[in-house]
Amino acid sequence: MIVFLYGEDKFRISEKLKQLKKHFYEKNKSKEIFTLDGENINCLSIDQKLKSQSLFTEKKLIIIYNIFKNQSKTLFTELLELFNSDKYQEELIIFVEDQLKLKKNEPHLILSQKEKKFTKSQKELFLFLKSQKYSLDEFKKLNKIELNNWILQNFLKDGFFIKKSDIEKIVSLLGDNLEILTKEIKKLKYYKDKSKEIKTEDLKVLSSYELSENIFNLTDALGTNNKNLFLKILENQLLSGINELYLLTMIYRHLKIIFQVKFLYAENFNQKDIIAILKLHPFVLQKAMQQSKNFSLFQLKNYLNKLLELDYKIKIGQGNFKLLIMLIFNRVENKL
Repeated sequence: MIVFLYGEDKFRISEKLKQLKKHFYEKNKSKEIFTLDGENINCLSIDQKLKSQSLFTEKKLIIIYNIFKNQSKTLFTELLELFNSDKYQEELIIFVEDQLKLKKNEPHLILSQKEKKFTKSQKELFLFLKSQKYSLDEFKKLNKIELNNWILQNFLKDGFFIKKSDIEKIVSLLGDNLEILTKEIKKLKYYKDKSKEIKTEDLKVLSSYELSENIFNLTDALGTNNKNLFLKILENQLLSGINELYLLTMIYRHLKIIFQVKFLYAENFNQKDIIAILKLHPFVLQKAMQQSKNFSLFQLKNYLNKLLELDYKIKIGQGNFKLLIMLIFNRVENKL
């Protein structure tokens, strides 16, 4: 049996994978799980893993990550032949692709912020996996309406009540990272476990409530070219124990909002239009409009591109976060 989990929403893909693994454990008394790196594997090694027998296990679960990143010119055709042979119908094989999106029904890989269209053999394997009985639809990133509903359902399933305006406030503070949202929603539930009603003043327990103010201060320091203040705020955040990638995500998100607001304002959109287009909380829009005066669109675009590069380097373990972000600060400013 083949299951194909694919899309850009890494969190929901991960959650679905956990469900499948849990079900596999509960259903099979004797079992074995193998995790394979599809980017660095060949068809023979997959075949051998499927053929391997054990005296103590009846069923195998094989999880193959990122097969479409593999550079082999023959692998995809070989896998099609292997799985079309029906030799392994009794085994559970899960293909996981969390850097893949459909664009006009054409599959694309997302590599270092670039989109790469599939080759013919890649597409043939993709369509085969997608057509399997137990494969699921694409895990797309949630749009704003879907995100608000996802948050609402997370509260409702445990009997909590929250106003729509407070859901929007949570999104304005935390963004659309589902992993971060899940952790902060759990925190709110624990805090209000007795009353089961989330009020606006309760949002102050969110980790990002104070952080959002510090992000405003960080971007103020950027806009006024105050390197010493920028470094001081950055160091204080890191010393407080905040996750580097979370801090980077918040900085990127805030600069992106400033860029979008400045761009739309330059195109003669009024505040009401900008709120409707970007679905921003009025408070966030007001702050962004004030801070946008300190940046040019060119400068903001440079910051955003450099922060994306930094995000990639941090995730693959290249370089020191604080050093790299200060280099970004200096390089962008020196180009102006």
